[in-house]
This record gives sequence, C-alpha cells and structure tokens, in this order.
Amino acid sequence: MLTASFSRIVSHTLLTVSDKASVEQELTPIFESFRQRLDEVFAAGNTVVYDALDTARRMLMNYRSDLPQLRKRIIIVTDGADTGSEASAKDVCHALQRDSVTVDSVQVGHLSDNKLHAISVATGARCSQFQLFSRCDTTL
Repeated sequence: MLTASFSRIVSHTLLTVSDKASVEQELTPIFESFRQRLDEVFAAGNTVVYDALDTARRMLMNYRSDLPQLRKRIIIVTDGADTGSEASAKDVCHALQRDSVTVDSVQVGHLSDNKLHAISVATGARCSQFQLFSRCDTTL
C-alpha cells in the first residue's frame, strides 16, 4: 500500500508483489475501493520488494504534480526478504530519499529483511517485525 496526503486529503493505492509488482488499485481518495481490493489479497510466490518500492515511488512522483508539498508515504507489508528484484536496495533507497518518499515497513513472519529495515530508517520511518499475523489483525 502507498499513500499520498495533502492536508486532510489522503489517497491510497494497492500493489501486490510476487515475481513482479502489480497494481491492484490505482491511487484513489475513496478508502472503500482500496479496502475492498485489500480484502482480496493473499500471500503467494516470490517477493520482489525493491522493485515494488521503486514502482510505488514512481507512481507517487507522477501523482498530483500540481501539489509540490504533497507528502508521499509507502507502507509495505511483506512476509519475507526480497527474492529477486532487478533493482538494488541501494539504488531504490537513494531514489526514495531524493524524492522525499517515506517508507514504513511491516515484516511478518520469521524472515527479516535487514535492507528493507535500513530503507525505512533512511527515509525517516519505522520498520516493525511481527512473528504471527492473523486476519483479525488487519483492523489495526
């Protein structure tokens, strides 16, 4: 998920990640549209974390360029470390910093991605780690 906000206006989009990043919901200020798409997401396959972050960054940079003060934030939830991105963690991190995009990351499960943690910290955000995550926890 990534969000873009200006004052009280918040827009959401949903990207799913396996062998590639796929846009499931374009940026929209209508939370219900986002929530319905989120309810359909499940974990499967590989995880190209850095490619997904770069895709999300590019989407945010193209969104509402008429609002230069727009705050840009990506919230990524992943169940494991990157398994084959074409983009490097270092290059993606530099691009995120250059474009002032904040990356909050939530890592679920026993595998942890130290590079994703570093990206979150380097962009001024947080990284959280959970061993277990149940469907009822999605109301957080």
